[in-house]
Amino acid sequence: MTRPPLILMIALVLAGVAAAHMVAMVMQDVVLRYGFNEVAPGSDIIVRDLLWVVMLACGAAMVWRHDPMMAALSGSQLRPWQRNVASVVAALSGLCCAGLAIVALRRLLDSIATGAASMEDLPMWSFHLAPVVGFALAALLFVGVAIARFRSTPASDRQGTP
Repeated sequence: MTRPPLILMIALVLAGVAAAHMVAMVMQDVVLRYGFNEVAPGSDIIVRDLLWVVMLACGAAMVWRHDPMMAALSGSQLRPWQRNVASVVAALSGLCCAGLAIVALRRLLDSIATGAASMEDLPMWSFHLAPVVGFALAALLFVGVAIARFRSTPASDRQGTP
């Protein structure tokens, strides 16, 4: 199995960092609750980390699943109609993710303008920034996949392939 492209690796590493921080916060909470009978502050931080993990890792995983290079390395050849459909599906997926990024951006700007804060006084924009980044990254990656699929050579045009 090959590694994903560098941009996907960056998103996955950042998701891993957020996941590690989330696990550390949960472990601290367990130790304080059961070891010292104290309530640890920071449940909002765990929720924020979970949002970042989901938005970064899921977007990267969806795009890696549709990576044209993976299909080429596995030996599968797309027919011309399959290549065109794959390009359209990736482009529409990118368009949907871009729309979701715009909706999330409006919510982010509203939370910045109002200065909203969570129950533990964390700024709400740190929660609302994760969907903007995740959807925008997924949109860019899907557009790249659509272009790569469209430019790929169909199986019928390759010499020596059935």
